Amino acid sequence: MSLSLLASALLSLGPEAIKFIGAKLGKSKVAELAADVVTVVGNNYVNPEAQQSALEQHLKHLNPAELDELLSMRATLEQEATKRHQATQATIQNGDNAQDQYIRQTRPLLARLSMYASIFYAFGFEALAAAGTGDGASFDVLLWLFTPALTYMGLRTIDGFAPYSKSSGDKTAGALSAIIKRK
Repeated sequence: MSLSLLASALLSLGPEAIKFIGAKLGKSKVAELAADVVTVVGNNYVNPEAQQSALEQHLKHLNPAELDELLSMRATLEQEATKRHQATQATIQNGDNAQDQYIRQTRPLLARLSMYASIFYAFGFEALAAAGTGDGASFDVLLWLFTPALTYMGLRTIDGFAPYSKSSGDKTAGALSAIIKRK
């Protein structure tokens, strides 16, 4: 259905890009509305399937004129999402295949430094906590430090650690809290 494709395009672009494209097409009001809905959905749901489903439900409740305007923007939204993905992939490939050794090694170096900092932070703060000083390592800080390394290894979302497949329909916002409890 076209609502599914529209929701997918809106989610992949994010609120700011939706507003920019809406302004460019002269549809700022409906773009602002869509951006606000995408923001709310993104704040309330962890996994992509739940976000997609929730956004589709929100889109069904729009008045027909607003929905028609968004549907008329769909092709432009999809083109922009594809263009951004291709630009990101090209940037990564250009860096990985660069003749300059410094450029070619930058991403792997950042990933290694991220991993080293994460390990140092976790062991250091846990050692301090064992010695009676402080509360130990914060999961949020550790995840923040580890993000470049995880991204370099191909992990794009936190649900990559989930005990079920990514195609599973039973992921919920509780997935993040389950991961934290396993800590």
